[in-house]
Amino acid sequence: RNTVAIMGAHSLGGLQRENSGYNGTNGWVGNTNLLANGYYDSIVGSTADLETCDLSADSTEDCVTELKNANRWEQMFIDNSELVTPDRWEWERGAVPDQFVMVNSDIALVRNLAGLMDADGRVSTCQWKCNRPGRCGTPACPHAPETIGIAAEYAADNGLFLEEFESAFKTMLAHGQYDTSAGCASPPCTVGAEARRNL
Repeated sequence: RNTVAIMGAHSLGGLQRENSGYNGTNGWVGNTNLLANGYYDSIVGSTADLETCDLSADSTEDCVTELKNANRWEQMFIDNSELVTPDRWEWERGAVPDQFVMVNSDIALVRNLAGLMDADGRVSTCQWKCNRPGRCGTPACPHAPETIGIAAEYAADNGLFLEEFESAFKTMLAHGQYDTSAGCASPPCTVGAEARRNL
């Protein structure tokens, strides 16, 4: 829950190619100065049946389809060859230059991208959604059963999001997070270049 809550910070700010390689000056949701649940609204569809919905990985319930039926996001390649930042794959909706942007970590809150990303961050074996199953070039990415429900709760309740964001943020500030399980002998640990490319 803390991870999903902290990701809501993406409702603030924008993305500059010169800094990160991503191209999203309008940010994730457009109002780059307001911390609110609009971030979740843009990646989650209807939350009407959330309390009774079976969110398991193999669920075919209509409520899962409704949760996945959010704004259409399309993965786009950002060529940064003229900059010092790496090339990127980002998820966009809207028309350039006014598009909104998500990165793979955002999309992974509601779509299970495990094993579906190429080394450069491209998701080529599935797409955001397929409105005509059997007729799409690539199928819709499966939902993320562990986190889509939490994102949907926040989309439905801004007060809950703000309360849980505050708690998670305070925990981060007070304690930080050091994970030494991935081979880091002592904090602070750094993220390798390969992992950074796919953030």
